[in-house]
Amino acid sequence: MTPCESIASAMNQNSLPTRLGEYISLILPGAHGHQQKAVCDFVLALVSVRSCCQAALARFFDNFEAASKRLSRLLHNERLETEALALAHASALVRRLPAEGCVRLALDWTTEETQHLLVASLTVGRRGLPLYWRSSHTTELKKRMSLYERQFLRTLFADVLSGVARRRFVLTADRWFADVDLLDLLDELGVSYVIRTKANYHVRVARVLAEARRLALGEESAPTGMGAGLVRRGRPTTGLSRAGASA
Repeated sequence: MTPCESIASAMNQNSLPTRLGEYISLILPGAHGHQQKAVCDFVLALVSVRSCCQAALARFFDNFEAASKRLSRLLHNERLETEALALAHASALVRRLPAEGCVRLALDWTTEETQHLLVASLTVGRRGLPLYWRSSHTTELKKRMSLYERQFLRTLFADVLSGVARRRFVLTADRWFADVDLLDLLDELGVSYVIRTKANYHVRVARVLAEARRLALGEESAPTGMGAGLVRRGRPTTGLSRAGASA
């Protein structure tokens, strides 16, 4: 590393707590100063340690025992509502969106044992920036995952992104989300999407039912076992058949 690079790296590290403090103050304007300070400190620890283990986060500080107690108080503080925090974070990001142009979103699940996190991320270049999320337990999702996903999308576009024109969005998702009811909802909301499907799913285009592999990539360019995709831009032209959804 050159001397200039070393100086730049040190400046970035020193400015991180300041910028992080400004961001926490922005999304938690009603929180007490000590609460903002605690959130800022532990987010900095999370970024630095790159672990969600409470013990690892506490070791980031000089006094392990005091940091452990402080973190426990923060996590059990009922006045810090996770849903309100998620909405405040999303609002801060939405305010920074450009006034024009395409807004690319990615939808995905993240699972850790019995905890499930549904996340909508802003696609910036090759990176995904978490925009809005909701967590749930396995028991909450049993036989209701599709309904849960649709409720999440309604909140995302009706509340979180209400100030942005729907025509600007392009939602991408993996084949797990290739569900008839979910696609119908996206059509109803007027949101464009690119969703991967299994190649043997049957898709209806202009009242013609055929395998997705023949419609999306073409038979010659879609090897056996390779996925296809459902694309919707502007007026709905493609639909996943209910029979195909269970294929």
